[in-house]
This record gives sequence, structure tokens and C-alpha cells, in this order.
Amino acid sequence: MKKKFLSLTAISAASLAIAPTAFAHDGDHSMSVFAAIGHWLSSPTHALFSVIAGAAVLALAVKLTKKRA
Repeated sequence: MKKKFLSLTAISAASLAIAPTAFAHDGDHSMSVFAAIGHWLSSPTHALFSVIAGAAVLALAVKLTKKRA
């Protein structure tokens, strides 16, 4: 598990390091879901929080599956 987490962290860090500028929205917060996802994943700071949230969800899923086993 630790090796997979380190691999995922390294891949995430590398992709953030080579990321282009963020896909910015025009200030209107009623954009489509896909535009919001594109904005969140293309902004380095938003993407970092997305990775943190994904890691939290993954940790919760692993905890729940281990609890059932």
C-alpha cells in the first residue's frame, strides 16, 4: 500500500510540475460540471486539493474494505 501511495504521489507531483496554465472560468459559477472539473484539475492549487481529497477517499475505501474482511 505504501509503495502504491508513493507512486501515486510521485506521478501527481510530476504531472503538477509539468502542468500548463489553468483553464480559467469567466467568473460565472453556473458553469457545466465538465467545465468545473476541467478548472479544478488544470489549476495547480485546485489539483493539489483534488489529489488530497482523492487520497482521503481512497484511505476511507481501504479502511472500509479492511473492516469488512
